Amino acid sequence: MCPVRTYFSGARGRFTTADWSAKPEPVPYSTLEDPQTLNLYSYVRNNPMARADADGHCFWDLCIGEGIATYAAATAVVATAAYLMTPQGKESLRAAIVGTGALINKAVEGVQSAITKSESRPGTLGKPDRQQTVNEEADRVKGTPEKAIPTPGGKKEGRRADAVGTNPETGSPEIVQVYRPTSAGHIPKREKDAASDILGATGVEPTMVPVRPLPPKPNSEDH
Repeated sequence: MCPVRTYFSGARGRFTTADWSAKPEPVPYSTLEDPQTLNLYSYVRNNPMARADADGHCFWDLCIGEGIATYAAATAVVATAAYLMTPQGKESLRAAIVGTGALINKAVEGVQSAITKSESRPGTLGKPDRQQTVNEEADRVKGTPEKAIPTPGGKKEGRRADAVGTNPETGSPEIVQVYRPTSAGHIPKREKDAASDILGATGVEPTMVPVRPLPPKPNSEDH
């Protein structure tokens, strides 16, 4: 075999002659899975200081790495298949399947628990006085309570309007936001942000309605 000669261009930072060391076939060890093996101008992946390729087949560390990986993978597959055929292997497989099912069930239970807590926690739909105010406002505008509104570009991607319907006096669309005033009697910032996002998404400025107190419960002694 003729000695391997490759020429490197410092200006281009590339080898300028093909790796013809494997004549008469230029790339007999190429593979479509690794396109660089088809590159006749990339001797040892352009790193001759750290790699060597005496016969043009492949640089030494890649060949060794591929061989070790292939052998290890094949050995692992054979060993696993053999183990699963034993009674202990079958029991381990059964336990793994049962364990996976238990994890899935646990995750489902966790999601259901989170939903239940979210629905029952005050603040999601609000306390009774707030819920009553929302329902009264939905009746007033002949609309829908607790309606989700996408607000892309807002501080949040989605908001929930407390009531959406039609203003009975003007006939125009109306969106109602029910809020609980702060100790100083102001609208909370989070409610202002929600109203701003809804206005930007719909062009309708929400009507801000404070929570109305619940009517007093009738006293049995009054009857």
